[in-house]
Amino acid sequence: MNLRSRSKVSAEVNMSSMTDLVFLLLVFFIIASSYITTGVNIELPSSSTKTPQSKNITLSIKLDEKNPQKEIFYIGKKRIQEVDIKSELKKYKDAQQVGADKDKQPVLLLRVDKNIKTETTVRMLDLGYKNNLKVILATSPSQDID
Repeated sequence: MNLRSRSKVSAEVNMSSMTDLVFLLLVFFIIASSYITTGVNIELPSSSTKTPQSKNITLSIKLDEKNPQKEIFYIGKKRIQEVDIKSELKKYKDAQQVGADKDKQPVLLLRVDKNIKTETTVRMLDLGYKNNLKVILATSPSQDID
């Protein structure tokens, strides 16, 4: 008398559908991660070299000595109010594009005092990018460069 069952249960698990799912998720996350931006693209000049001498628009921001809460804005050496910066940048940009360097993108050299709020710096960076200017954040040379 044979008491063993005739149908044998297979102990194998088919993994092909799970590997398909894993590869699908992998491809999804690779493609999705390419659309994530980490912040504002800033071109920082090397501290060991000087900024190239071209027709830059220089925007300087520093704190008022009498009132440390107040920021002072300069385009070139001309003092300007914050509300007028957009129109001044447009005027300088238009003047540069009339010259011989029409094909080159105008450059905004942003010189910011180290005590200025990051919020102000980011607002000025954003203003430069909205006006299709190449923005360079100026730095001063550090003392410990070899």
